[in-house]
Amino acid sequence: MADDAKIPVLASVRAAWAFFAGNWPRFIPSAALAALGAFVFFQGLAAGTPGPVLVGVAAGLLPAIAYRAALFRFALRGEFGGMFGLKLGPDEGRLAAVTAMYSLFLFLIGLTAFACMSVVVAGLVAAGGDPAAVEAAVGDTEAAFASLGAAGQTGMIVGMFLIFCLLAFVWARLVLAGAATVAEGRIVFLQSWPWTKGQVIPLLAASFLTALPGFLAQWVLGALAVAASGAGLGPVAAFLSLTGALAGTLIGGMMGAGLMVYLYRGLRPPGDAPPQA
Repeated sequence: MADDAKIPVLASVRAAWAFFAGNWPRFIPSAALAALGAFVFFQGLAAGTPGPVLVGVAAGLLPAIAYRAALFRFALRGEFGGMFGLKLGPDEGRLAAVTAMYSLFLFLIGLTAFACMSVVVAGLVAAGGDPAAVEAAVGDTEAAFASLGAAGQTGMIVGMFLIFCLLAFVWARLVLAGAATVAEGRIVFLQSWPWTKGQVIPLLAASFLTALPGFLAQWVLGALAVAASGAGLGPVAAFLSLTGALAGTLIGGMMGAGLMVYLYRGLRPPGDAPPQA
């Protein structure tokens, strides 16, 4: 697409759906492993002790990175090697590194923005709220928010909304880093920032529409699992819950990878291509 052209949102979503619809059977086993890893991850976090948390993080992140790398490889080059397309090699190492950089970058930006907002809200509270009541309400979220006063509450709500918008903007500007890293065989991070200039709104729209089918499938099956559990149908509830996790991972993962590869190919300036070996 041209440098000044906007992302064709519906065409992007159709490309993501086509990647899923044409290839989903081959990725069922790898999606199942990634979904199982996510389950172990959340169980480890729920335990709250260092040992299970570390086990959960390792069990969750390794299959998730391997699954995403497998999807990118197949979407980019048609490669499907290893066990169910899964490997632990250079692609996975680079993708893990860029994912960690991406997450840390967003965290630091969010933390900085939250600190700035806290200073502003503190000033508003000092001017028209009750600082003593805020201090007394530490640990009670509702009481603390109520003690901010009208100006402080407004500042907090507006500030959180602006932080959300900022993080969504940064996320969109760097979202092609993963696909680019696998495509080019090198870590691509801030280099991808210029590629999405002027494309944030359509990119967010395409990403939302692409994520919707997987989210809805998992939500519907999860709601049915809750209903089955309430009716005393434990095995049925467990089956529906696991099926929902698999559906969300399979549909959401494949459509997300298909979208990123489609956009990478359309937005990557040809003149920036690395020299070929």
